[in-house]
Amino acid sequence: MDLNYCMECLSKHSGAAIKYLEEAEDFYLRSGELDETVQAKMRATTKEIAGMADDVKANAPDPIKKLYNDFQMVRKEIDQKKLEYGGGTIEDIREARKKLEALRNRLFDIRKTADFYVKPVVEKIKEKALEKKGIVKITPVEQTSNEEGNLRIEQTIETIRKKAEERKEKKGEIFDKLIDHLMFKIMG
Repeated sequence: MDLNYCMECLSKHSGAAIKYLEEAEDFYLRSGELDETVQAKMRATTKEIAGMADDVKANAPDPIKKLYNDFQMVRKEIDQKKLEYGGGTIEDIREARKKLEALRNRLFDIRKTADFYVKPVVEKIKEKALEKKGIVKITPVEQTSNEEGNLRIEQTIETIRKKAEERKEKKGEIFDKLIDHLMFKIMG
């Protein structure tokens, strides 16, 4: 699971949904009613929020799943107020926009935490685990000649590649669980 991809997609969809809500509000202020143009913007908003489902996978960390569920609650509120079909008021549109903006800000907070804390921690843990298993322990090679140095580097790379392939499946499962655990601990 690529956490950055997941958060990037949530950011893209939420940004588009907020933009549609801003446009819906502008059109409402011009026309004074929830006309067909406003309704179309509201449908585009809910389509963007619904589009998040394809990008948030079942194995996403809990903070991302919770945020996704909160976005879906806003979509349901829009539906319940029938904003896509001419119901509701300008205040309902503004309220939905404020909620989406708050959720998007939470996403940015999670993203900052993931970028500055989780990623380096996970990389360091991976490095230590691989080093402990003897997979990655690259020491400087005294270079007596380019040819001999290149041969040693090629042999080291091949050894690393073989050992990594042997442990690939097990390693992937362990690190996925570790990332989930770290995200849970950091996000509370």
